[in-house]
Amino acid sequence: MVSEGDLIGRDETERNARREWWLALLAEGESLGSDVLSRVLRRERVASEIMSKPVVTIAEDTDTAEIAHLLATHRIKRVPVVRDGRVVGIVSRENLLRGMVNAERSRRTSRSRLRPMTV
Repeated sequence: MVSEGDLIGRDETERNARREWWLALLAEGESLGSDVLSRVLRRERVASEIMSKPVVTIAEDTDTAEIAHLLATHRIKRVPVVRDGRVVGIVSRENLLRGMVNAERSRRTSRSRLRPMTV
């Protein structure tokens, strides 16, 4: 699996620079630096040289708590979902957050329907 981190670089200095770049971009509207673009657009590398190994995967029935644990432990943003050795989907941090919000909304709606009406 090849991620943005694989393309941009994985040492701590580059990670911190990338974080600062994103903060600067969001805060001040700066453009993408040419050094980052040149590293991403270099043609002398192939996927097998930059991909994350080993690939962390999950099954379709993996519990959301386990998914969150894997994302945090491996410092990854998404994890492929596999069935019979084939990728059938991907779960991202955003998917987990959206699922939590939707579950909480459902719980609140269910509770409000179950409350007895007072007159």
